Amino acid sequence: MNQVLDEIMLEYPTAVNEKKRELMEQVKALKEMSNTFIEEWLLFEEKMDQFNEVHLELPKPDLTSAPKSQKSFVQEINNLHFQKGLGYFKLLMYKQAVEQFNHTVKEHPEFLLTRVFLALAYLELGENNEAYNHFQFVISVSENDKINAISYNAMGCIQMFRKNVEKAEKYFDMAKKIDPALSFYSLS
Repeated sequence: MNQVLDEIMLEYPTAVNEKKRELMEQVKALKEMSNTFIEEWLLFEEKMDQFNEVHLELPKPDLTSAPKSQKSFVQEINNLHFQKGLGYFKLLMYKQAVEQFNHTVKEHPEFLLTRVFLALAYLELGENNEAYNHFQFVISVSENDKINAISYNAMGCIQMFRKNVEKAEKYFDMAKKIDPALSFYSLS
């Protein structure tokens, strides 16, 4: 696949009409193959994790005595769509990550970490309004200082994009107050 893409990259600048269209079709086919490989790889990783849990006798979390927030977290990290979303996010494939995180948010709206990753993916896609709405929601319901600090910091960055420096500074200050240990963007 890399070789074919290298050849396309060499040919494309000098190609005309029909040849350019043919090369673009090849690029689309490569992209589809790449997406298929990634999805298959994510499914393989999930099966490998399941095998390891059963046959390597890895310790499983005891959800009966775990606090509610810990139960939700364990359930969230075991959610297939969340795992796929994280895989896409790590591969910088934010559009696909958004699709997977949206599935998890619909199924489990209480999973705030998913919503944070969803907002971050939207931010990476330049969809600042969508990201901002999710960060606002997270802050309105979250009791987790780190999640709130990250959300306020991201909202500050969005306000900077909007050239609203005063509001951005307010959000950056709130993030620092909540969790001074995290490093944030700051105007000072």
